[in-house]
Amino acid sequence: MRRRFHQGQPGHQGEDHPARLGRLLDHADQRLRRRHGPDVFTNHLSKYPEYAAKKQLLSLDDAVAKDGIKLESYTKGLPELWVGQDGKRYGLPKDWDTVGLFYNRAMADSAGLTAEEMANLDWNPQDGGSYEKAIAHLTVDKNGVRGDEAGFDKNNVAVYGLGLAGGGSGQGQTEWSFLTATTGWTHTDKNPWGTEFNYDDPRFQETIAWWAA
Repeated sequence: MRRRFHQGQPGHQGEDHPARLGRLLDHADQRLRRRHGPDVFTNHLSKYPEYAAKKQLLSLDDAVAKDGIKLESYTKGLPELWVGQDGKRYGLPKDWDTVGLFYNRAMADSAGLTAEEMANLDWNPQDGGSYEKAIAHLTVDKNGVRGDEAGFDKNNVAVYGLGLAGGGSGQGQTEWSFLTATTGWTHTDKNPWGTEFNYDDPRFQETIAWWAA
């Protein structure tokens, strides 16, 4: 991208500053506060409304029209998320992530779980479905006893059947949102620009109660 920038703008120089998203956004926020922000940066849907409200971002509508960017070429629904409440566009989709379940095939094979079974796991907030059963069976204590077998020692676990990066904060993007979504629950009363969170919804509370158990 920098090379193409230099080709189109021979009188200007650009620099790359790779950084993790969280650090990048913190750095961008600090620079925007000092009115010394970058020309282009990777933004986030949870951040840009604040920047736009503070008049720290420029609308891209004229640039989109001038360059003939075809918004319909994006996955349906994504471009609209970057339109603020004022009707102006403050960004374009860079990518679209997908939450997936990865598993160790050798461990699954050792546990007697087939690829077909792993590909067809089901879940419900009452008993966890085959998803919970697989997690329990893949969990092994230091004596080699599995989580669904008699004598399992939960205080001395050698192999955990499920690994997560953390609690997921209020979004649960890769931790629990894929579970709450199966119940029809949504984070806010409307998307985007919701004004109330739905954490008091029984469907959410039931899911989190199972997840935290």
